[in-house]
Amino acid sequence: MCPLQLSHREMGDKAEYANAERRMARALILHGDDSVAAQELAHALATDQSINAKPGAALDRASIAEVALEQGKFKPEDVETVRAAIEELRAQKMTDDEIEAEIVLIRQLLQQRNNATAAQMVRQLDALSARSTDPIVRFDAALITARVYEMERRFADSTRTVKSAVAYIEKTGCVRCQLEASLERGEIESQSGNTSSGSLELREVADEAQHRGFGLIVQRANAGMR
Repeated sequence: MCPLQLSHREMGDKAEYANAERRMARALILHGDDSVAAQELAHALATDQSINAKPGAALDRASIAEVALEQGKFKPEDVETVRAAIEELRAQKMTDDEIEAEIVLIRQLLQQRNNATAAQMVRQLDALSARSTDPIVRFDAALITARVYEMERRFADSTRTVKSAVAYIEKTGCVRCQLEASLERGEIESQSGNTSSGSLELREVADEAQHRGFGLIVQRANAGMR
């Protein structure tokens, strides 16, 4: 049966199945299980393509690129993949998902030390995140802004932005967010020359993240202590 012959019920079931796989992949990424996350996302993409769900496929492709970024396998063509996903999400007015996709691209730029382009994107991201009503999405946007400031060695601005980010999620109980904020504070301390206090905070973050099962944050904290 071709996608156009699927009933509304079948299309709805498949769309929900793809959504479930994306949620599972997100959890796997946070727990540091990139390989299984990539498999889940590949299944989600195939499902979304089978029902011509363009926004869903855009989310899948952006998430696959995020996994590649975590694995150190992000390729030049992945930049265009993420940009195309951003355009699709923008066309569908899926602001929160557009923000998260843009964060993937900014992180890749920072890895390449392309701070100038990252800073330009962050300015656009700040305006976009102001339209979001999701405190966690706004937290994610603020935290990547803090990371850009840190890379520019604007440590006071970075610290202030982390404080702003934490204010967004104080009432949400988002443990992942709290750990990532502590991770960023530790990295700011280390990069600004306060190596001992930065390493101490990163070690505490790594221990707490290990206890909570956030393997990705453990990896980032350990990398920051090297």
